[in-house]
Amino acid sequence: MYAVMYYNEEAVFVSAKSRSELNKKVREYEDIIFNRFGDLADNFMEERVYSDGINSFEELKASEPKFNGYVQVGVDDFYRLSDKHQLEIDKITEEHDKFFSDINNKIETKTRLGAFLHCVLGDYIWDINEDVVQGNAFQVFWYWGSVEEYVKFLNDEMKNARNSIINIYLLYLANKEDLEDCQPDDMNDISMEYLNKIGSGNVCDEIGENRLDNLTVKEIKELNKYLEATGFDKIVF
Repeated sequence: MYAVMYYNEEAVFVSAKSRSELNKKVREYEDIIFNRFGDLADNFMEERVYSDGINSFEELKASEPKFNGYVQVGVDDFYRLSDKHQLEIDKITEEHDKFFSDINNKIETKTRLGAFLHCVLGDYIWDINEDVVQGNAFQVFWYWGSVEEYVKFLNDEMKNARNSIINIYLLYLANKEDLEDCQPDDMNDISMEYLNKIGSGNVCDEIGENRLDNLTVKEIKELNKYLEATGFDKIVF
């Protein structure tokens, strides 16, 4: 009898001579996976079969075509990055972090708007970069599919960094009334809530047509002040 835990074309095959032994092994592996991946561990699939006749992963693939594309790994090897991939991630995340942190450090934080821009952009840096690095490789595969796509994504984010100031400014305008009672020093306590309204992966998205058309001259000048301060071209009006 066997159990198999699988995801993203990798599988951990567990075999045992009895149901109790199998359950014990599965619980041990579940603990390992949960400790490594936390809440994301729920995304792993598990299949248990209490029958004789299958004693290896190769035999399983022969009887279950859905596993033909999977490779067998040890439970500790789920999404373990190769040295090459680890170097690529270290390089791009360091570059991305410095790039956006340099931008963020140019934003004043004494006003409500400035503090909002600074805190939301800071949360973006943490969520899209530091949290992934400090977490585990599973997040890279789960959200981006591959190391290559994650590297491409962060490079694209840097190319489109100007959009981050505009999108966060528009986010501020959309929630301006809700923020009236929030002091600049307290903005960091609530900024993630507002970042989640647009999603970290959308902060540097292209500005949709007509999104700036309804801004007043005063608002455009206000936005331009922050674009100029962070080294980006101002909006021409």
